[in-house]
Amino acid sequence: MQGTFWKGFAAGLGVMALGTVALVSMLGFQGTSTKVGSVDVLGVQQGSEYTRTVSENLNAERNRRTDILKFVDTYRSMKREDALRFRDLSLKATLTDAEKAELERIKGAALESDKRFNDLVQKTNPTPDELKAIEEFRNRQATTGDLLRVWQQEFQQELNQIQNRTLADVGKKVLGAIRDLGKKQGYSVIYDAQVAPYTANDITEAVIKELNAKK
Repeated sequence: MQGTFWKGFAAGLGVMALGTVALVSMLGFQGTSTKVGSVDVLGVQQGSEYTRTVSENLNAERNRRTDILKFVDTYRSMKREDALRFRDLSLKATLTDAEKAELERIKGAALESDKRFNDLVQKTNPTPDELKAIEEFRNRQATTGDLLRVWQQEFQQELNQIQNRTLADVGKKVLGAIRDLGKKQGYSVIYDAQVAPYTANDITEAVIKELNAKK
């Protein structure tokens, strides 16, 4: 998914770059002769500390949600209120000491419930109370299954929103770095390298430095 994201970033920036070219020209950076440059937007992504940090943050958001689904799916016998609280705590990037302790308690309770259920269903002649406990665990598992189906949809929507918002933010930041560099170095036109790969002035490395300086 990371590769798909950055391909989308590069494609989107390539379209937006047309607006940047017109803006630079209108601001009067032509000079006596036209100075043309090109920038490899994928090269900016690969070489920029800023975009690497963005990518790591996206992966962290994705991994948090994946880990929630995996854990709750594995321990479906956990209480509904514990499952909900587990989700809320696990989505946080940072936790207080009290929240860390609460999360560990929930995990421990989930493991204990799972063990208790497995022990009960393996009994040859369970007592009426044990049969009642088995039924309760199975009801929990059904409830947890319903939660997981809802969460899968919610998480996908959230990740799509985060990714789209990130694409827009990164695009603005990179284009800002290109505009600023164009002003400083007197460029009339700066193309995406995919559109004009053979220009004399490849400013990719300079854009990376400009972007890193702004982070």
